[in-house]
Amino acid sequence: MRRRVFILGGLLSFCSYFTGFSQRIELSPILIERIRYLTIFLEEMKSNKLEGVPFSYCEKVVDYFSEIELRERNLFGVQQDLSIRGANFENNFVYLNGAKVNDPQTGHFSLQIPLTEFDLEKVTIDGSSLQVAFHLKKPQREGIQLKSSWGQHSLWEEAFSINFPLKEIKNRISFEHKISSGSKQDTDFKLHNLVYYALLNEEENNWEFLFGWQKKDFGADSFYSSFYPHQEEHIDQKFFQLKTEMGIHSFSFSNNLYFRHHRDKFVLNRHDPSFYTNFHTTYVWGDEFLFKIFSGLDFLTGIFKEKITSTRLGRHSRIKKELTFRFTPQLRSNLLSQLDLSLLHCQGYGLNHSFSSRWEYSIGDASKIGLSVHRLLRYPSFTELYYFSPVNRGDTSLEEEKIYSLEFSFSHKVEKNIFTKLSIFFRKHKDAIDWVKNNLSSPWEAKNLGKLEVEGGGFTLKINPWGEKSRSIRFSYTYLHSPKASYSYSKYVFDSLQHKFVSQWKLSLFGWNLNLLGKFNKPYRRNSYVLWDLKLEKNFFSNLKFFIEGTNIFNQNYYEMVEIKGNSRWYKIGVKVNF
Repeated sequence: MRRRVFILGGLLSFCSYFTGFSQRIELSPILIERIRYLTIFLEEMKSNKLEGVPFSYCEKVVDYFSEIELRERNLFGVQQDLSIRGANFENNFVYLNGAKVNDPQTGHFSLQIPLTEFDLEKVTIDGSSLQVAFHLKKPQREGIQLKSSWGQHSLWEEAFSINFPLKEIKNRISFEHKISSGSKQDTDFKLHNLVYYALLNEEENNWEFLFGWQKKDFGADSFYSSFYPHQEEHIDQKFFQLKTEMGIHSFSFSNNLYFRHHRDKFVLNRHDPSFYTNFHTTYVWGDEFLFKIFSGLDFLTGIFKEKITSTRLGRHSRIKKELTFRFTPQLRSNLLSQLDLSLLHCQGYGLNHSFSSRWEYSIGDASKIGLSVHRLLRYPSFTELYYFSPVNRGDTSLEEEKIYSLEFSFSHKVEKNIFTKLSIFFRKHKDAIDWVKNNLSSPWEAKNLGKLEVEGGGFTLKINPWGEKSRSIRFSYTYLHSPKASYSYSKYVFDSLQHKFVSQWKLSLFGWNLNLLGKFNKPYRRNSYVLWDLKLEKNFFSNLKFFIEGTNIFNQNYYEMVEIKGNSRWYKIGVKVNF
């Protein structure tokens, strides 16, 4: 029966290709991106801004927002954990082209996105609902991009992207490869990303097909435990997605069908693999339908299956079902609103609900006031439920975590030169989940901690005093008042940033463009540190670009986590060619 549901979704999508209608209805972006048009709650970085930012992999972009903490166990996309406004990496919701790609085994893998920089159109962050969304560039009928770079520690990167037509279908194939000996012993890596994206726009229907493949082989020095510095990991991920849109008169329909396969091989001691080696394979199926019955009312339904086969966690699976009613009434021309009411059922946890309410009021053309209220659910990962070892103990009786959030926002724009935004937010966690212990010699245990409350605020200032896109200044700051720890030792929940300040300086001189980014981080229980990244680039001719990028250019000594030392300075140079 379960297989039939997924097959039915695919058949409906396939059949829609052959169905004609007399009128095409343009669909709202909510179908694809899940984050609505109430822009006051969003932080985003678009492709025209991404081009000049020093990022060596797509996920790195989020680190330049003050409400995000990105914990990199190594650079260039080897592995990183995401924290939005102090929520740990299991509590965030990550979307790729509208599909939720959170890994059911562990949130350590949720931010492994099979994309190249040629595929990324923009990144949007909704701190109030703990969402990060990666949006794709649409393929074109023609265009070729090539990139190659070299850097410290035997770094070599190569990448290409080709756009081409197949009759009426626009296609893009992108590939990148990165290899390095690592900045220290047992941090070497080989990384691959391959993406194929096809788009068909017809008078009646829109079709999208996406395939992403990611392969990572790397040394994992102290990634999970400082007692074992010679760890090694091998990851192979495949992602498939088929999306369709169709409409007739006031009714429109869309389908988002996707599958994610993630395989992980973990070696505790790469010099003696027989000592301890684990294999984990997860499968995620998703099929979502959106029906727009008439203007202002959407009906969404989805069914999802998560499965794991593991030498350590065993074999487990669960089915999730979701039903959502979305109201977007246009009460006044200067008042936008959105209300989501959802029923959710997860196998083993029964029926539950979530809701979301957003309001945005415009004061003239320059100012906006916003209010958002959310109730979110987070189910325990398979690791939190079933992982048992001498140093880590899961708990099969864990309850789902309920998250309540409230945000007030105000933004103001002075023509095109100055933009400011101020936010105040509150968040409460009920049955919060974390790995804790009271004695240093005791094993880590997954526990429901009860209630946690987080409050804070944020400020953003963007200045363009010269009126030029190549010259601008941006400041952003986020403050968090973290909860007091109820246990002596906490792995994640009680080890968040209390202060983060980000400054970005874009300058242009004699044809050279400089993008300098500084980050001041003050963890709640650890010493503060400042990191600076830069990118210097110059165009030669109309299609050739030379660039220099540096990460942690002042070689700041710091710790990403209590037991994990941060990354040292790393420079690279490269060229990029467009045809």
